[in-house]
Amino acid sequence: MNAPGRPKHRRTRHGKAAGVEPTIFVDLDGTLVWTWTPLITSSFMSQVFGLPISTPPKPKEGYRRMTKVPFEDGKYTLTCCRPNIRRFLRSLRTLAEVCLLTHASRDYALHMNVAFKLGFVDSQIFTVKDDYHVLIARESSQRQLTVLVDDEGPGWSQRWQGRTNYVSYDHRADARHRSKCHCIGIKPGSRRDIPYPRFNGWRDDLFLRASLRRFIVQRVDKVLKRQLQKQAQSFKT
Repeated sequence: MNAPGRPKHRRTRHGKAAGVEPTIFVDLDGTLVWTWTPLITSSFMSQVFGLPISTPPKPKEGYRRMTKVPFEDGKYTLTCCRPNIRRFLRSLRTLAEVCLLTHASRDYALHMNVAFKLGFVDSQIFTVKDDYHVLIARESSQRQLTVLVDDEGPGWSQRWQGRTNYVSYDHRADARHRSKCHCIGIKPGSRRDIPYPRFNGWRDDLFLRASLRRFIVQRVDKVLKRQLQKQAQSFKT
């Protein structure tokens, strides 16, 4: 299930600056994929809360078709991939190296990467729990050339309010978002922290619009250019 090896060498638009290559970190759940999590799992819970037992989402209910992703321990998840996400990742990879950063387990991230052909190799997949010290120990010059694309945190809900199926503020999501920013040296809400509409498995996802994908890619491009210019000026002084 591992995706071993080194990433293929690609000629990116921004290349390396003083031996440091810019990095774009992208979140997994709610950004690239969505995994269904049942809330009411037993008849006892159904009686306590007065709600029916949760059933998997169906296409006729407005959801995208779910894929059964099996794990080695016999368990599985029901997950769907965001539409046009591989095209979006290819666009980002023309700018700089793209890595995955998630709060989920490494095993889960590896399985999602393979199941939906996201194109990450093992060395490009990071989890906050397992790789915190690796990320926090990166050189300052490398941390300054880092961008985060994430659906969590207050930024996305403010920017995309009224345009998505999910607009409520989640304090747990904000805490997860802040820990990701802390790992890679980004101030939450800054230019390098790029908000992103959350994906909840709906077929009428905003990401079907090519104009939105272009907007996000162009914003990442502008931020990287600005950071490279600032770093070049600091080297001159």
